[in-house]
Amino acid sequence: MMRYGIAHREARVREAIKRTLAMRAKTECAWSVSLAEDVLPSVQRDNVELLLLDVEFAGKAAECVQAVRKNPDVAVFLLANDPDAAMDTVYEALAYGALAVVYPPRVSPSGELSQASQLLSKLDRFASLLKVAPGVQTVPLVTAASVRGKMLALGASTGGPQALLKVLRGLPVPFSVPVLLVQHIEGEFVEGLASWLAKQSGHEVVLAQRGDVPRAGRVYVADGAGHLVLLPNGQLTYLSAHASDVHVPSVDMLFKSLSENCPAGVAALLTGMGEDGAQGLLKMKQKGWITLAQDQNSSAVFGMPRAAIQLGAAVRIVDIDGMSHALQRALAQE
Repeated sequence: MMRYGIAHREARVREAIKRTLAMRAKTECAWSVSLAEDVLPSVQRDNVELLLLDVEFAGKAAECVQAVRKNPDVAVFLLANDPDAAMDTVYEALAYGALAVVYPPRVSPSGELSQASQLLSKLDRFASLLKVAPGVQTVPLVTAASVRGKMLALGASTGGPQALLKVLRGLPVPFSVPVLLVQHIEGEFVEGLASWLAKQSGHEVVLAQRGDVPRAGRVYVADGAGHLVLLPNGQLTYLSAHASDVHVPSVDMLFKSLSENCPAGVAALLTGMGEDGAQGLLKMKQKGWITLAQDQNSSAVFGMPRAAIQLGAAVRIVDIDGMSHALQRALAQE
C-alpha cells in the first residue's frame, strides 16, 4: 500500500487527485492540506511515501521540497498548472530532490482530473524505481571506434539540476572538450533546463540534435525524443524508446554508446534514484575511461551513484563541490 499526501491550494484539485488515485487499488491518501506551512508538520506527524506538491505555493514550493527531502523516504511530485510561469521554482525544487512534474493538474467541469492518465503513468514509473527497475535495452555493438578526441559525459536524476549546475559552474568557459549530459526530467521541461543551465553557468548549452557532431566548448543536453547515443561516425542520434523503459532518455544508453564509439574520456554519475547509468559507467571503465561517482553525503538521492560504486564502476568517489576540479584533473591525465 502506497500512502500519499496532497498539498495544493485548490480543494477541487485535491479531490480530483484523490478520485484519480482511487483507481489504483494499492494507494491511500493519508492527508491533504491547502497551505505551504502545513506541509512539513503533516509529513512529520504522518509520514508518507509520496507527496504531491503544488509548485505555485506562493514561492514556498522549493523550500517545502528542501525540508521534506531531509527524509529520503518521501518522494515528491510537483503539480504545475503553468510551468512557464514558475520555471525557476520548478528547477529549484527539482534540484532539492523533487522526482517529477505532473502537468497540468486541471479539473474538468465534471470534476475529473484532465491529466489523470499522465499522473497514473508517473506513479507506475515511481513504483518501479522503488522496486529497482530492470536493465535498459543495449546499444548495438560496433566493431571499431571512429571518434577521435576526449569527451566529458554526465548523468543525473533526482536532485540533478543543481548538481549539474555546480559542475558546469566549476568548468572553464569555454570548456576544452564536448560535454554530453542526460538528466531525467519530463520532456516539456528539457528546453527550459538547457536555457537555465546556460544562463546560470555561462556555458553554451544546447539540446542535442540528430546529426550533431559534438564539439569542444558546447554542452549537449539529451531531450525526450528517445535515447541519446553516439554513433560510430561521430554523430549523435536518438534510438526509439520502448513503452517499458523507465527513463527516457537513459544514462546507460548514452554511456554504453560512448564506451563503444569514443576511445577516450571522463564520465561522472551524479545524484539520482534507481540504477540508471551504473552499467554504462562500468562499460566505460572497462574501455579505459576515467569514471567518477558522486559521494553519498552530497547526493540528494544516493541511488545511481551507489549502484555504480557497488558494481566497481567508479574509480573515484567525489563530493559534488569537488567534482569540477576532479573532472578537469582526470581529463588532463586521461
